[in-house]
Amino acid sequence: MVLNSRYDCQVERLSFYIKRNFLQNAKFRLTFYTAEKGWPKAILGDKDFNFDLPDGYEGWVDLDLSDYGVYLKSGDFAVTITLLEGKHNNPDSKSHLGGLELPMSISLFSRYTVVSREHAMGRWFKDKMTIPFYLETVAAK
Repeated sequence: MVLNSRYDCQVERLSFYIKRNFLQNAKFRLTFYTAEKGWPKAILGDKDFNFDLPDGYEGWVDLDLSDYGVYLKSGDFAVTITLLEGKHNNPDSKSHLGGLELPMSISLFSRYTVVSREHAMGRWFKDKMTIPFYLETVAAK
């Protein structure tokens, strides 16, 4: 997701909901980027934030990011989730993230943008829609 912050702040938590999960042994990486003209540009922070999901987990995912030192400047930024590892137990599914379905509020006039790419070094693609990421931040001093 490409989002916007009105203030300089530090990221404390990120929460999102998983509607369906067809993955076993799923490992993910969460990455924050600066954004320019609606596209992810440079990685923010100096630590990888990896997380695992139990086989078939569905429900809220709440990630504590307070120790990872992710600071956002006012303006646009991007948050991405990358599937690092996981066995898909339903190969016919066409879901996002290789086997997760996130509840998506889709709007043709969304002010937010979903960005995705097939490979880590691949070209970014955009979709005008919203994935409900709930980001908790603390204003920077």
